[in-house]
Amino acid sequence: TEDEVVGAEPDFMELTGDGNIAVFNEDQRVRSVFLNNETLRWSKRATGDVTSLAMNPSGSAILVGTENGNVDLFDEYGNLTWSYASNPSNKKSSGITGVALSKEGTIAAAGSFDGKIFALNAKGEEIWSNQTKDNIHHIAMNGEGTLVVATGENTVYAFSTIAQPKTTVKSPVPSKTPVNRQPVTTLPGNNSTQNSVTREPASQAITV
Repeated sequence: TEDEVVGAEPDFMELTGDGNIAVFNEDQRVRSVFLNNETLRWSKRATGDVTSLAMNPSGSAILVGTENGNVDLFDEYGNLTWSYASNPSNKKSSGITGVALSKEGTIAAAGSFDGKIFALNAKGEEIWSNQTKDNIHHIAMNGEGTLVVATGENTVYAFSTIAQPKTTVKSPVPSKTPVNRQPVTTLPGNNSTQNSVTREPASQAITV
């Protein structure tokens, strides 16, 4: 029932900074419980089966990635604040594999199995996105929300979520391209290149 706390083993779980509240999922269902007395705070359905989960330290924002490519943000009371569809054409293998939140819950980041990495603002609007040829497995973000790191099969991707000064943007090869365009980084020992495809504000990708 809706009031039961104990059920199937959760796929993902997060704790608030003080350790008093836990948020976890069971398939499509997201639940929040008080740990001191094991009572249910709320139980809501995400817009798809949950494949990743993140929560900021205060518990005021809970970010959920789904199998169908959606990213949902719930507030501390379980209300759906916004939902972002990263896979509107319902392509296969485009599920969200990792999500991350800034400390205040105002910046969100996510990665998908088909290689998309993107950041969203407090309204669920896309700040920037980058389409790789990789399968993204994990996403992490610093507390300020200014740095996003993603891991693929054999590659780590790092992105800045703020615009960089023009003097710091350098092209590794001679180019007549304007300096505010993102550089192309050639992978060591590899003839392929990785292009950073972003929207304003600019994001800079570093592939190692």
